[in-house]
Amino acid sequence: MIEDITKRPYDDVRAAYKKYLNQQNLSVNTISVSSSDTFYIWRKLGADTFWDIVKSVEFEAVGKKTLLELLHHQSPDSAYSNMHGYMGHMRKFRQFLQSESAIEIPEAPCI
Repeated sequence: MIEDITKRPYDDVRAAYKKYLNQQNLSVNTISVSSSDTFYIWRKLGADTFWDIVKSVEFEAVGKKTLLELLHHQSPDSAYSNMHGYMGHMRKFRQFLQSESAIEIPEAPCI
């Protein structure tokens, strides 16, 4: 994308990601779920929080913590297992950003 993707509206970002997923030869159902679940945090907490997490060096820790807090209120019995699914979709989105845009995703420090 020409503009910085973090400044684009939700529908534009989702459409670009959905196009990317289609190019990966994924099933229609997988594309539908992924293009929705990836943006769960955006829909619940807003764009700024979503981008802060996606671009964070501490992506895994911050993403899991945020998702668990959100999911615990909706489905306390399955929050942990649902969190793993959402994190998988967000990891795939980070791969998209690294391959398709000018966004530089910081790598987590090696421990």
